[in-house]
Amino acid sequence: MCKHFSIHRTVLLAGIILYAMSVSSCADTLLTSEGFAGIPPEGSLPQAQKITVNTISLGVFEVQARATSATEWLYFDFESGQMVTPTDPLTDNSWDIALQRFKVKINGGNSGNGANSLLPIIGQSFDSLTATPTTFSGAITDRSDAGDGDDACRPAEGTLYAYLDSTFTGNGCWFRYENTQLIVRDVTYVHKTHGNRYYKVRFFNYYSSTGTSGHITFRFSEVGAL
Repeated sequence: MCKHFSIHRTVLLAGIILYAMSVSSCADTLLTSEGFAGIPPEGSLPQAQKITVNTISLGVFEVQARATSATEWLYFDFESGQMVTPTDPLTDNSWDIALQRFKVKINGGNSGNGANSLLPIIGQSFDSLTATPTTFSGAITDRSDAGDGDDACRPAEGTLYAYLDSTFTGNGCWFRYENTQLIVRDVTYVHKTHGNRYYKVRFFNYYSSTGTSGHITFRFSEVGAL
């Protein structure tokens, strides 16, 4: 009797394990497999340590943002080159760009009244872009969108963030999702701020030196106005 019970229990446990594995495989989406599980590894860091800015050369800055939280946005202002804490992100013009894991929003459209917009330029390196394009036609901002769970760039949240916009502008998403990894695309952006200033922006990494996800590295530099 005990032997039969043991066999049945073993079979049952094996079935549960196989089912769990199949569910995990089916749920292998951007949100589950890009490295986040449970509490972010650095969610308790002091605010001052969540964004660091280094000078690369005259007027060129590199930002390392520990955007590991799945609920907190890190807000950044290009003009001051600093992390900011807006009282109300929807009405506060103190920020230009905000980061939350792979999501990047701007102070414009659905995300704020700062009238920010950006122009993706595919295939142009950060260093070779030395001036704002003569026309800003095709610039995009954060907008309403139902989302699509099959598209890594379009989280189903009701807002399609401009830096994730893979439908309005071809290849516009700042990364591609490949083999559970976020790979930075060959895109340099011109970001227009609420003060009608223009900054070129380029993403370089989504991982820390030890492979922790949510560590976004990007560079920015002001370029001449139109």
